[in-house]
Amino acid sequence: MTEPSTDRLPDYDDLPRAARGGRSAWGLFGPRDSAGLLNLQTSDRIAAAGRLIRSGETYSLNTPTDIPGPPLFRRGEVRHTVIGSAGRAFFDDRLDNYYPQGSSQWDSLAHIGYDADQFYNGATSDDITAGTRNTIDHWARRGIAGRAVLIDIDAALGGAGEGFDPASPRAITATELDAARAAAGVQWQDGDVLLLHTGFLGWYLRQETGVREAMAEPGALRAIGLAHDEEMARYLWNAHVAAVVSDNPSVEVWPAV
Repeated sequence: MTEPSTDRLPDYDDLPRAARGGRSAWGLFGPRDSAGLLNLQTSDRIAAAGRLIRSGETYSLNTPTDIPGPPLFRRGEVRHTVIGSAGRAFFDDRLDNYYPQGSSQWDSLAHIGYDADQFYNGATSDDITAGTRNTIDHWARRGIAGRAVLIDIDAALGGAGEGFDPASPRAITATELDAARAAAGVQWQDGDVLLLHTGFLGWYLRQETGVREAMAEPGALRAIGLAHDEEMARYLWNAHVAAVVSDNPSVEVWPAV
């Protein structure tokens, strides 16, 4: 694996303009790259992240496969069957109707395209269908490891359900995100994973079934998330953030338009 140097990564405003707006970083890691800024998680940076461990405590960042429940966007509900022998000498199990995006997930670079039949680095729908470009297995084979930075935007905004309505299209601005980073006393390092705590999931788990049912209907979801604007794109790029994971449905504010 080629380990790129961020010294040659241009600032956002120095990237070439893209045809339909914004800037394009396609080709910076080679014409066939399918990893994007995860390329910044080099062996040296992974080793440095490992040296930050002090207590050895572990925290699961996954939700159960039945949360959200019912699944948002009316995806199907997973069916889990436990299979045992007559004498109960062993157990197996089976998942049916499993939607990988129904619960905790990583969206690959094949999830959403820039334009019709145009995905990251110029990959086409045929490339993705064939599994040759941008699909999640490209990340799985190289692995995802590095420093994670927790930004508690929930606390910065006064708490979900109190300081703001998490079930509204409340856009988190780049200025607010950076203020929360400064409050945490951290500086971005190349290849960091941003852990964004919006408070949405905790709020969601406190809601009655009827509220959850209503949110699952097509077109009904409203949720806090990162702003859909060039200021946010500029901020994340210039911070050299490799990935963003969050506790809200879509990372970005929803609806998307």
